[in-house]
Amino acid sequence: MIQLSKTLLHTPTGLILVLYRSATHPHYAGHPDLPGGEAGPSEDPQLAAARELQEETGIVIPPAEFQLVKQQSETENLVYLLYQATINSAAPLITLSWEHSRYDWLTPAQIIIQPPPVNSDTYYEMVLSYLQNPTKPTKTNNLVI
Repeated sequence: MIQLSKTLLHTPTGLILVLYRSATHPHYAGHPDLPGGEAGPSEDPQLAAARELQEETGIVIPPAEFQLVKQQSETENLVYLLYQATINSAAPLITLSWEHSRYDWLTPAQIIIQPPPVNSDTYYEMVLSYLQNPTKPTKTNNLVI
């Protein structure tokens, strides 16, 4: 099963890090994105979220700080996992990987009012849905029930 982990990274003031995929990105070039990616075959998806955050932004946050807030099965072999974490800086240094060309710190309302790109990633649509109606997760073995 493929597990894709993405992270809503918050500042102490409630801003969320939004990345924009580079023009050369093989999937959804130029589209808004969140830090994250595929968990390895034996990798815990929470660890993957922390690893991907570091690889794509240079930001290091311990995996235990990532809280699962939503999961969605796309197919029987693909699961989207959305985590959130908070950084303790209002203006952290961001070092983008080749996958992204720019970033913004936006409020949830600013993210929601931006129309999604044509043929947007279903993962991003799930994020928009979550931001419109956030729920407090109940965690059991890192799964929302």
